[in-house]
Amino acid sequence: MPQRLTIFTIPGDPDELFKFKHAVMDPVIAAKGAEYGELLHVAARNADGSGITIVNLWESAEGSDRAAQDPDVQDVRAKLAAQLQRDSPPTGMHYEVVDFIQR
Repeated sequence: MPQRLTIFTIPGDPDELFKFKHAVMDPVIAAKGAEYGELLHVAARNADGSGITIVNLWESAEGSDRAAQDPDVQDVRAKLAAQLQRDSPPTGMHYEVVDFIQR
C-alpha cells in the first residue's frame, strides 16, 4: 500500500505554470519519480484560477524524501522559485496514507 501523499499548491497563472511544468519540471520529475517510487502524479488547475495543485502518491515516505533531496530535483525546484520570482519554491504538505482503494 502507498505510504505518502504529497500536495503542492503553486500560485500564478495556470497556463504559464503548465507551460513551465511541461518544459522544465516534467522531464526531470518523471524520471526521478519513477526512480524513487512515485506511483501517481496528478496536476490540476485551481478552481479559483489562482494557480495549480500537484498531487503525488509515493510507495514510501523515504522514497519521497530521497526524491526531494536529489540534486536534479533540487535544480528544478530552484528554477521554479526563479519562475515564481521567490527565494524558494512552494513546499508540499505530506500526509500519511491510511486507506487506499484502486479501482
